[in-house]
Amino acid sequence: MGLCTSPPEVLQQMSASTDIYGLGCVLCELLSGGCAPWGKNLTGVALLRSEVHAGPDVHDLPLLASTITSNMKSLLEQLLHADPRHRGTLKSQTLRLQQILETATKEAESQLQSVLAVGPCSLTPGWLDAVDAQPSLLDALLCLLACPLPVDRQDLRAHHANLNERTLRAAYQYATDVMTQQLPVDSQQVDSQQWQDACAIMLYTCESPIYRMVNGMLTKRGRLASDLGSVAPFARRLFDGVRRLGVPYIGSAFRVMFADTPLLETPYAEYKTHFAVGRPVNFYQFASFTTDMEQLQSFTRQPRPMIVLKCSNVNGFDVNEYSDQSIQGRTEAEVLVLPPAYFVLRKLYLSSCGKITDAGLASIANLTQLQKLYLNSCDKITDAGLASIARLTQLQQLGLNSCDKITDAGLASIASLSQLRKLYLSSCGKITDAGLASITSLTKLQLLGLSSCDKITDAGLASIACLTRLQNLYLSSCGKITDAGLASIANLTQLQQLGLNSCDKITDAGLASIASLTQLQELALNSCDKITDAGLASIACLTRLQNLYLSSCGKITDAGLASITSLTQLQQLDLNSCGNITDAGLASIASLTQLQLLDLSSCGKITDAGLASIASLTQLQQLGLNSCDKITDAGLASITSLTQLQQLDLNSCGNITDAGLASIASLTQLQLLDLSSCGKITDAGLASIASLTQLQRLGLNSCDKITDAGLASIASLTQLQQLFLRSCGKITDAGLASIASLTQLQQLDLNSCGKITDGCLASIACLTRLQNLYLSSCGKITDAGLASITCLTQLQLLDLNSCDKITDAGLASIACLTRLQNLYLSSCGKITDAGLASIT
Repeated sequence: MGLCTSPPEVLQQMSASTDIYGLGCVLCELLSGGCAPWGKNLTGVALLRSEVHAGPDVHDLPLLASTITSNMKSLLEQLLHADPRHRGTLKSQTLRLQQILETATKEAESQLQSVLAVGPCSLTPGWLDAVDAQPSLLDALLCLLACPLPVDRQDLRAHHANLNERTLRAAYQYATDVMTQQLPVDSQQVDSQQWQDACAIMLYTCESPIYRMVNGMLTKRGRLASDLGSVAPFARRLFDGVRRLGVPYIGSAFRVMFADTPLLETPYAEYKTHFAVGRPVNFYQFASFTTDMEQLQSFTRQPRPMIVLKCSNVNGFDVNEYSDQSIQGRTEAEVLVLPPAYFVLRKLYLSSCGKITDAGLASIANLTQLQKLYLNSCDKITDAGLASIARLTQLQQLGLNSCDKITDAGLASIASLSQLRKLYLSSCGKITDAGLASITSLTKLQLLGLSSCDKITDAGLASIACLTRLQNLYLSSCGKITDAGLASIANLTQLQQLGLNSCDKITDAGLASIASLTQLQELALNSCDKITDAGLASIACLTRLQNLYLSSCGKITDAGLASITSLTQLQQLDLNSCGNITDAGLASIASLTQLQLLDLSSCGKITDAGLASIASLTQLQQLGLNSCDKITDAGLASITSLTQLQQLDLNSCGNITDAGLASIASLTQLQLLDLSSCGKITDAGLASIASLTQLQRLGLNSCDKITDAGLASIASLTQLQQLFLRSCGKITDAGLASIASLTQLQQLDLNSCGKITDGCLASIACLTRLQNLYLSSCGKITDAGLASITCLTQLQLLDLNSCDKITDAGLASIACLTRLQNLYLSSCGKITDAGLASIT
């Protein structure tokens, strides 16, 4: 950007007044793209209508966008005044500029619309479905002869005049000739589907009167399906052809829109049109985009009011292969976006939208083609809301998890949704057996989620035993279910997943009753603490099991593991807190060579010998050894053959030393490594694992021998997203400065790192992706430190508990962190009501 910043009165002497003139020049060029005016007696350019010492007339400034406020124009006029005495001071004018910008920002925010007004779409969703797809392409083209000239699209008058039978037949012949050369021999027949589709795309992309009139009719005001009979046959051909031949595309794409050929319903003649960043832009016509911005250069150079759409998430179809321009050798990288008016809205995800009420559900009850509706954690929804959506008879999936106001009456109202395949009701605590009885008409259900519906009993399970198509049934934390309930669902022979976590009344007899469910691939029995080895033996026939979860089934022993060695398809086995398992049990399951996840956390009897026996499980990707305190460096050395490991949990394996870390340095696929409370690890150990460059999460909590030198050695782990250093008391500001290169960090835990000061926060201020920052009990941090992290705009959690030097001023400085959702300030004794007011 070339700037002319010398003031007119003198070119060689610099002063405060010349700096002010320079500021005016910078603003003038930024706002207009042109240089600032000089007095006519000094430059020979007659830009001023007044004498040399008078201020420039606002009309003599370079052309400013019409959105520039009068206050800004007035400021420019004063900054560029020919007489230095009338320019003001740099401080006062800078303050004035700041005030103007703040006012303009507030006004813009208050006026911002989600998209340019396009009016309501009066087309019935899916209206093209009723259009006959059988007529030939030529017949569809000839229907365009009946197109009237839209009253509000007089810009199309010339194109409408050129739309006659001669031009249509000529266009058709042109397409025939081109496609005869372009398509494979077996697709060149005029009546072939591919030929028809390809020709329709080419005829549209050549920007002929066909293209103009089809889009013109679709953007006219008051459009109704009944008014569009002339364009519907070709639109159907084009719509179907794009979907059949186009390559689905989601990504960045660009488009220019001119004022005198409006794409949208509301014309715009000046640079006043704006689109809210991040909001959707909806088209009611076919819209052509390019994925190559350079293709638009010839358009953007034109001196016409325009909008350049730079969209990051265009959802369309790449039709470049059939584009007229591409066929002629001028690649446009063309993507065609189909109008949403033709698309039927089939999926709506509103989970965790906590402000949605029954009134909101009533408003979407007209979306009769919805197939998927997710309302999880919309906790204001009641039975009345469910009654509204009972009209959505095409629903196949309905998510209502944690909608805790829903009762049996609500379930009864959706019993008419006969197409439902998936129904999620977890944590809907008011639902009882009566509610389940009311949905037995949903015979197409394949998935039913009832976890934490703690009023459900065996009678409820007996009711749904008729839903024989169920493949997934989740009953975790339904504490009233007993063996009798399981027996009643033994006829659901299509079940593939069964969740029974924390159903603590279930015994071995219950497991025996479900041994008939031979299609089961996943069985979750965590915290079913009455289950013994006999229960495991009874399910050994479920040979299709891939995932078996037995966490906290404390009665299981090595004998139980020996009985499930027939489950050779197992990929995940959770034995967390099965404290009776020993090395002998691990030796038994060494034959389960498909295992990818094995959790042995809190299996305190396992030793190095046990690890050696599972070294043959070379498909393992996740291995949990948390609190297996008998494991030593020798055990780690034995599992170096597990080269596919991505996650290794060694938390509280207190006998591991630096030598053990040296052994696992060969596991180069590791993404998660937890060494928390491995108190013998030193800086030398961290140096060993610096080669694990795929690490994304590293846990070092309570590794109190680690110093700044250790942190420096892991600065090469540039993929780290989570780093836990809680209670690493030897770490100082210097150590934190060395990890400033870890720019991917999203979570950093420094709780109880008592030596770090404000300097630490200044060092990590460059970690702009941080979302969670823990500084509890870092007592040397002050307000100055908080001021240095105001650039961490992604922060969602900030823990400042027991940072007792922080005052109201510190809180005021972080008020700009608008994404903060969790702020912890316990034991920050200097904070007052005024401080809290600054962040609310």
